[in-house]
Order: sequence, then C-alpha cells, then structure tokens
Amino acid sequence: MKSLIKHVDDGGRLDSQADVPQMIRQQLYAEQHERSQRRYKKSTGTAGGLPPITINNMLPSATRSSPDTRSDLTTTQSTLQKSYHLDFELPGFRDVALNEYSEWHESRVFNATLKADFVKARDIALANALDLELIHEENDPSFFGEQGVKRGTAKRFVGDIGVWAKKDESEKADSMLVNS
Repeated sequence: MKSLIKHVDDGGRLDSQADVPQMIRQQLYAEQHERSQRRYKKSTGTAGGLPPITINNMLPSATRSSPDTRSDLTTTQSTLQKSYHLDFELPGFRDVALNEYSEWHESRVFNATLKADFVKARDIALANALDLELIHEENDPSFFGEQGVKRGTAKRFVGDIGVWAKKDESEKADSMLVNS
C-alpha cells in the first residue's frame, strides 16, 4: 500500500485499476494473501493460546475388578436406566395400567390368537410382578418369548409402552379440555 502512495506522490496517475503498476499490484496481492493467512491461523488456533483439552467419555472397563470401579459402573448404569424410563409418566395403579396397556394391544389386532398372546404376556408380567416401567426399563422381549409368547407379540408388548403412555397422556389432556 505504501508503494502505491509513493507512486502517486511521484506523479503517477491512478484513473483506473489498469493504471496500477504490475509490481505494486503483486505487492498488494501478497499483502492481502498474508492478511487472509493470519486471519485463518487466528480462527483455527486455540482460544487464548491454551493447548486443547481431550475429553474421553468412556465407561470404565468391565475387566477392572476393584470395588470402586464396579460401584461407579452400577451407578452409571442406573442413572442411564432412570433417564431412559422417565420419558413418560404412568399415573395410577401399576397393575391397572398394565391391564389397560394389554387391552390397548388387543384392540389393535383382529386375530383371536394374537389377542390371546397379548393376554398371555400381561399374565406373565403380573405373575412376575413386572409393571410397565420395569418392562420398559429392562427392554427384554426374550423374557416373554422364553415363556411362550410369540416373538412379534413380545417385541410389541415390550417396545410400545412409550407410545401407549404418550397416547394416553394426550387423550387425558384432550378430555380435560373438553370437560372444562
């Protein structure tokens, strides 16, 4: 830029871009390139010149055998399970909710054998004191399959709890609006 000013001071004319001497034009391009390189380096550098911090989000290895590690793993697993099963709320009696859930499934199939299979899944859950939250938390259709429930029925019975709970919540909210 200083070269361009000196060129004008020495009597050079600058009526258009074509009047800029080739040597000065190359200097301007070089300066612009340096500025853009500095900006790029500054934007990709670390904040405040500090080294980057590496964060590893990994559960402790199951091969460690210290009691502290096992309790940490258990705590982490229970925290994950709690956050997993709290996606919805099941108010009221747990056994009543289980019956209503089974009836909902029965209402969604025409075949009497499939209806009976949902009743069987409900009866197995009641016999094992499993409510919907526990079934959803464990997420284990094979438990019902091992006791004679058909594979598809078991997968639906275990996997649709969140869908049913959210549907039930929205129906209750709708009925409150209608009744008010």
